[in-house]
Amino acid sequence: MIATVARFGPVQSLLGGGHEWLSYAMVALAVLGLAAIVWVATSSARKQGPGEDDSPGGGSGGQPRPGPAPGPPSAEPDWWPEFERQFAEHVHRARAMASKERS
Repeated sequence: MIATVARFGPVQSLLGGGHEWLSYAMVALAVLGLAAIVWVATSSARKQGPGEDDSPGGGSGGQPRPGPAPGPPSAEPDWWPEFERQFAEHVHRARAMASKERS
């Protein structure tokens, strides 16, 4: 029975002693494993972002955290009333010119 099975390629290599492919497979698995570890380490670092860690306390080093967001701007800048007046004049002149062109 073994003599019949041993005639086929890969089985014959296993039983006959030609194990070169095994060393290639081990090297390939080691390279793939190392690549997977590097990929996981870098992807988790990208998700976490710089300066964010799970360690308790403020710690030192790294960049300081930004302060609170600035409040809303004032209701009207100082130049706004002048702008509104000039814009109203512009619209008035543009409408007057458009009505003259239609006539």
